[in-house]
Amino acid sequence: MAILLYGVLANLLKSDTGRRHPLRVLGRFGYLQLRRRLGTSPFQFMTPTGTRALVEKTGDFSAITGLFYLDMPDLQETAFACHALRPDEVLWDVGANQGFWSLLLAGRGVQAHAVEPTPTTFRNQAKQFAAQQSPFRERLHGHNLAMSSRVGKMHFTIDRGQANYLLKEGETYGGASAEVNVTTMDTFGTAVPAPNFIKIDVEGWTLPVLEGASATLKRADLYGLVIETFRYADGAKPEMRAVEALLADHGFHPFFYDPRERRLTPLTRLDQGRQDTIYARDTEFLRERLRTAAPVVCFGDRY
Repeated sequence: MAILLYGVLANLLKSDTGRRHPLRVLGRFGYLQLRRRLGTSPFQFMTPTGTRALVEKTGDFSAITGLFYLDMPDLQETAFACHALRPDEVLWDVGANQGFWSLLLAGRGVQAHAVEPTPTTFRNQAKQFAAQQSPFRERLHGHNLAMSSRVGKMHFTIDRGQANYLLKEGETYGGASAEVNVTTMDTFGTAVPAPNFIKIDVEGWTLPVLEGASATLKRADLYGLVIETFRYADGAKPEMRAVEALLADHGFHPFFYDPRERRLTPLTRLDQGRQDTIYARDTEFLRERLRTAAPVVCFGDRY
């Protein structure tokens, strides 16, 4: 338990916000731990963009607790999305978990489509969305689906929290799993508005998801993607090279984003990057959008 606690705190303090506001982050962590143990009802709090988030006494709410501890987890990436998008544009939040990305962007006026296959997690996501007041609630759309390179049904682990993943055909898994409906991005796009921004966090399933997205990636009004890559460690691996080659074919390349300066900087080495990577077409149109966007506020800092 002590080792686990140390790991959680170390990750919080290494984050963008944790480095700037360590004492406040630790204070929020301590407060929420006591509140979950001693409180008699779910804990609700306001996100930096005005939506609400909910943490129940039991269950895996780790993605949402990160939103409370840090205001904007993955600050570079979430700020990039906030700066790139405008009201009524569309986010696809693929591998949404309980939808903290969707909650943040809905507060900015964005229509968010949160795709989450795990039944229990999807039910908790629905609670998050139902807790919103108008007009935020009308901007949040949940989809109990997985995404891959083909449409059908597959088995998905359901006992690994945020690390649940699609099982490959014939893969043996000793834990609990459930059969889930699977679609492709291109098929999904025939039923919902096309995306202006895509976030992908699918536990090693990124390449099949992108292989089912050829029409989606061709769209000129897709401004960027944020993908969980662990690029600093995995950038040279064959699958990561295949992901970036596929994206490059559609004009998307990896960048670092400075939210304070509103500046994109290309990643030129395979070991550059963070847990999540921004992929964008570095056009004058996008640079102007980033420059002129309304600021976001995180722990009182304006970006």
